[in-house]
Amino acid sequence: MNGWQRLWAVGCALAAIALLVVGSQIQTEKKVIDSWERIKATHISELAQQETQTLEGVHSSEARAAMRELLQKSADRKMSRIDGLRDRDLLDLPAKQGEEVRRLIYIWLAWAVATYVIGWSIRWVYRGFRPTAE
Repeated sequence: MNGWQRLWAVGCALAAIALLVVGSQIQTEKKVIDSWERIKATHISELAQQETQTLEGVHSSEARAAMRELLQKSADRKMSRIDGLRDRDLLDLPAKQGEEVRRLIYIWLAWAVATYVIGWSIRWVYRGFRPTAE
């Protein structure tokens, strides 16, 4: 290997390390769960606010209990739907992570091949303009 090829190899290794650092930021199970828990907490606070506003106008205790029961059923349905979406995201997570890793490998491979071809082309042009010994 000549000096330029060694430089290319070092550059490829550094690019691989950089992509590994970027790849470490790929979504993890904990990140997905945390994001869904934030969504769930937001929905719970919205539902509590909606319940408070709805029950303000109701003065009868029976009507209040019936309204609270309806609101609770609605909230339970929304929370179970959120839990279902979270579970689906967690099931899809390994496929998404694999797709992201493949994408990073393709980026690295394309970069490595492109820099080698560019270096080879520059050397070819340089050789063409170099005077020949006669």
